[in-house]
Amino acid sequence: KFYELYRLFETRDRQPWQSKLFIPKAFEVVEKIAPRLTAHNPKFIAVPKTAQANEFVSVIQDYLQYIWEEKDLRVKLRDLAKAMLIYGTAFAKVNWEQEISEKRSKEDQETEEGEMEVEFLEEEVIREVPSFELVDIFDFLIDPRETDVQSAFGVIHKRDHILKVELDPEVYFNLDSVQDKREVDSDKVQKHSDLGISSTYEDPYVSIKEYWGLFEEKEGQLKERVITVANDSTLIRYEENPFITEERPKGIRPFVVAKDQPVPGEFYAIGEVEPIQSLQIEINTLRNQRMDNVNLGINQIWRVDPDSGINPSQ
Repeated sequence: KFYELYRLFETRDRQPWQSKLFIPKAFEVVEKIAPRLTAHNPKFIAVPKTAQANEFVSVIQDYLQYIWEEKDLRVKLRDLAKAMLIYGTAFAKVNWEQEISEKRSKEDQETEEGEMEVEFLEEEVIREVPSFELVDIFDFLIDPRETDVQSAFGVIHKRDHILKVELDPEVYFNLDSVQDKREVDSDKVQKHSDLGISSTYEDPYVSIKEYWGLFEEKEGQLKERVITVANDSTLIRYEENPFITEERPKGIRPFVVAKDQPVPGEFYAIGEVEPIQSLQIEINTLRNQRMDNVNLGINQIWRVDPDSGINPSQ
């Protein structure tokens, strides 16, 4: 409903002879607030937690600014802010990207024939940066009775636009058993229909669901796991949360949640569209009724005998 109010779909069901004026109040409110949140680049301030960390503060601040420009985060955060204002709650996924290069190295090794120089391939990390991916509100599943992503039993990230060839065989297994099959849930099908996009299921994409949370491997033993299923039928990933460290033995679920107006004790927040939903409907209804009344006053009504052979549209 909030999406339709923002995208001006409210009058789509009116009859052809009725007025279809739309007063975009929700759009106006969102677009007025969004630039205030994202108009300027932020200035990062790193706060050291220990005296020894003081010497690294300037380096960290410069690094954050580099990531901001390198990953074009201004555009992504602008979209995140708009989603937060429309729906009340917006989601993003963070990760760590690495580029690895292979180089040939040599070393001396002892053999039965004596010391010999052996050549081998060595992997080297040449670049690593954090990533920031926006997540559609339709693609993030959580028990609404939870209040936080990290403390929840688990969360699911759905994706229906993954090409099979993009699935890294070093991360996923059973890829030979996965068929190209795109499954789109009913909410997104309706969204695409509103935009005039036909839903095709023959596209060369794979639909996957990625679970981050607790899983009972043995009775009474809950472990933090990452579990991915393709097309609701094939298990392609099962491993320990890769973000488990000594400092965070429970790991981190790599999702960021932005909330507009939080509601105590609830997960989903209130956005800028929800409070004015009924007011926008009222404004549009009254304005269109007035226009219809004027049109009926200007264009007088005629009665047509159904047996006269007259086409009412003429």
